[in-house]
Amino acid sequence: MIEIPFTTDDLRRFISCLNLTTSDKDGEALGAARAANRMLARYRMTWSSFWYGCENDLRKELIETQPTIVDAFEGNLERYA
Repeated sequence: MIEIPFTTDDLRRFISCLNLTTSDKDGEALGAARAANRMLARYRMTWSSFWYGCENDLRKELIETQPTIVDAFEGNLERYA
C-alpha cells in the first residue's frame, strides 16, 4: 500500500493550493497548480500515486471500522458495536 507521506502542515498547504486552482485569476490558479506539483515532486509522488494512496488509506480505514457481509453472516458484529 502507498502511504501519503505529507505532514499535516504540508497537507494543509497542498489543500490550500488545490483550493486556489478554482480562482478566476488564471495566473493565481496556474501558480497554485504548479505549487501543488512541486509539493508532490518533493515527496517523489505523482498525482496518480497521491490519489491511489488516498484511496487505499480510505479503504483500509473502512475495512477496519465497518462490518462486512461476511462478519454479518458469521455473527462477528460485536467488535463494531
